Formats: sequence, C-alpha cells, structure tokens
Amino acid sequence: MQAPDYQLKKWMLWAALSVILLVFVLTNPTKSEYADWLSAEAHQEISKEDDSIAFLLSLIPIEKIVSRCTIHRNFILFSVFHTKVEGVGEVKAAGFLKQIIPFYVCTSSGKDRSRKELEKSPAKPTLKSDPPYHSPLYDPPVLEELMKDPPSEVPRVIPFETVLFRNGTCLPVEAIKARYGLPSHPPVLPDSFLGTIDFDLPPSQAERLAVYCINNGTIFLAPRGWEVLRADVGADGSTGIFLRSPDSAEWMYLTHNGACQGCAVDDLAQWIPGWLAEGQKRHEIVTQPRPFRYPVRFVRLGEHSVAFSYQPPGSHTVHGVSYYKDGPERLFFSQAFVALREQDRPLATTILNFYLNVTAPRWCPHRD
Repeated sequence: MQAPDYQLKKWMLWAALSVILLVFVLTNPTKSEYADWLSAEAHQEISKEDDSIAFLLSLIPIEKIVSRCTIHRNFILFSVFHTKVEGVGEVKAAGFLKQIIPFYVCTSSGKDRSRKELEKSPAKPTLKSDPPYHSPLYDPPVLEELMKDPPSEVPRVIPFETVLFRNGTCLPVEAIKARYGLPSHPPVLPDSFLGTIDFDLPPSQAERLAVYCINNGTIFLAPRGWEVLRADVGADGSTGIFLRSPDSAEWMYLTHNGACQGCAVDDLAQWIPGWLAEGQKRHEIVTQPRPFRYPVRFVRLGEHSVAFSYQPPGSHTVHGVSYYKDGPERLFFSQAFVALREQDRPLATTILNFYLNVTAPRWCPHRD
C-alpha cells in the first residue's frame, strides 16, 4: 500500500521542482531589464547630488551606455551581467527571479566595493580634477571676459530655411556670416542643408530654439532671438562662436582648436581630468594644468566627453561639455559653454546634448 504513496510523493516532488525551475527560467532578467535597473540606480544617485553635479549627470545617456558596455551571460535559470565604462567604473551583478543583485562595484577612483559597502555608500560616476601644479590661475570663460574685445562688426545672421528633426520637430535655420582668417571663404548660405537631423528635439522647446549654421560644416542649437556677437573661423580651421541674450544676462560660447595641436594639448591637460598622465605616454607633452580661478566640477560622460560646471561670482552657473579625440597623429578638442537661468536648465540640457551628438562630431577630423 505504500508504493502508490511513494510514487505519488515522488511525482509531486518532481512537479514542484519543475515548477520552481520554470519560475526561475521565466523570471531570468534580460539585458534590457538589467539596463533599466542600472539606469534607475544611477538616476537615483543623481537625485541625491547637489544641483550642479545633478545637471551634469543628467547629460549622460545612461541607458545607451549600459546597453553598449554590458556583457550578458545567460545561464537559463539566472544571468550574470558585467558592465564596464572607461573613466566611470565597473559593475558585476547577478540576476534571478526578476531581481538584480550587484556583487562587485569599482568606481572611477579604482576602489573595489562589496555589496555591503555599496549599500552604505553608492558609487558615483564623478571625477575630481587633477591637483594644481602651478600658478597663475586659469580663467574659464565668463561673460565679462568674452565682452572685453568686442568685434568691430557683428556677424550678420540670415534666415535660411527650416530643418526636420528625427522625432518630427521642425526648427528654423539661421545662417551666420562668419569672419574668416583666410581671404577666400565659402558663401554665407550653403547650397542645401542637412535633410533630417538625427536628434530628438523635445517639441515643448521648439518655440524657444533655432538651428544656427556656418557654411564650413558648423551647426548648433541656441535660444531663438539671441544676438551672435562673434563667429570666427581661423586659418587653421579653429572656430569660436559667442552668443548673448537680448538682456545680456545669458550667453553661449562654442570653440574648437582646428589644426592647432599645441592649443589642443593645453586644453586637454586643463579640461580633461586624468588625461595628462595618459597623454604623456603617447605624446611629447611639456604642459601642466593650472588651478582654476573658480571651483570646477567634472563628470565623465563617455570615452570622448566630459561635462563640467562652475559658478562665477554674480553670474549664472556655467554648464558645459568638452568633446575630444586623442588620435595617434592628431589631437582634437572642442567645448561648449552655456550660462542660462536656473529655470532654463532643460533647455541647456538639450543644447549641450545636441552639441555632443551633432556639432562636435561634425567638427572632429577623425570621426568614428
């Protein structure tokens, strides 16, 4: 009489085990779910930061970076994820039953941390600038300095056409008559524009922005109706563009070094924390960064980009991004500075993201 009971219990045990295994299979997290989890953790840390760093971190395309930099090993019942972002840090985590459990975290400082340490002090993808080496102080751009030597002739701005963005938003295009360092230069208006720009522009901001262009491949976003005070293109291709709001309280400044390699070395050493040590291994470099006149906060956004912010006395906070390439034969460095009112931070985010994704890559002589 016990045999049937034994068989029944055996089958019930197998059935229960099968159900448990099936649950583990069905609840094994995917790479997309892991990316969502890590992105949420990062955004949660962003909300704990001070306003300046929170704004810089908001520029990071976290979901895309996580997806691109993650190795997913699927063991059917569970998964192991390994994310490594150069200059930011490294995360290893296990996933099962729709839960993600990190078991290894290494921050940009190189310190390994266990899960208990992580819970007490979560990792923050921030970088500290290198210690100052010598004076005099380095002056980052401020409105007063940019206005010291006003050009004798303000660049002419000509309404050109409209342009369509990837998500269907349209903006007007303003063509700028730049001042060139060579006697021969292209006409003000290009023969044709870009077609569709591969960038998602928030429709709610369309009434406040415009696309500006110079007929040397330069395009950028800026608040509509601002005055273009300077648009210079040097003989070496270096470019500087300065815009100011009608009330003279807000401003933008865009620049890149062109073919000037000495300029690029100095700027890379000054504005890219940690670059000097790596750069000295590949290039003959004698420059040293100087201490900034104002405290500057840095956050690495990706392999070729760093965000920063600083607060000049009596002025709006300046937010900006540096985009660079350290090629074997040529260096490239470019920057965008934006000083807007606090309530216009979403506008600054869009302008700087456009710069990182469209303006600077078009300037760069060695694109990916």
